[in-house]
Amino acid sequence: IEVIYNGVSPRFRPDVPLEERARVARKYGLRSPYLLFLGGEKPHKNLQGVVRAFAEALRKAPLPHVLALAGPPPKSPARLEALIAALDLTERVLRPGLVEEDDLAGLLAGADVLLYPTLYEGFGLPVVEAMACGTPVLTSSTSALQEIAGGYAYLVDPMDLDAIARGIVALTTDEKVRS
Repeated sequence: IEVIYNGVSPRFRPDVPLEERARVARKYGLRSPYLLFLGGEKPHKNLQGVVRAFAEALRKAPLPHVLALAGPPPKSPARLEALIAALDLTERVLRPGLVEEDDLAGLLAGADVLLYPTLYEGFGLPVVEAMACGTPVLTSSTSALQEIAGGYAYLVDPMDLDAIARGIVALTTDEKVRS
């Protein structure tokens, strides 16, 4: 048996033009440099863990990055907004909301890092799409993601917020780790 993984559209490539990246950033109100979380607020997406780890990463290093939380808006945003405020991240967390399919390559290519430390996934297409764009990926060492990343992503235990924070710092400050 040979497993053939999902492919990605040819629009996901490392040479997405800078103009396209800038257009998408303007459209969604992003400023560079940004870290990208792509997903909703379902518990397995680990959104609150990503926000907490981002706050910890900022305590570890003076990063200039903002965190862009792209995906469907939560039905009840109060809990997430309270967490963001409690961690003093109001000015550092951006909420672009749902991203149109045509904008996804520019969004991924423009990010410094894709943060995708989900608790479980059946496949994890955003990981492959980001990698196709040449964007470094931080993802889970669990479920299908470790296999999908194929040794080319920074793998973390998605329950270990300190490991996620260390990964954020490493991927944003160490060119060797990024490559």
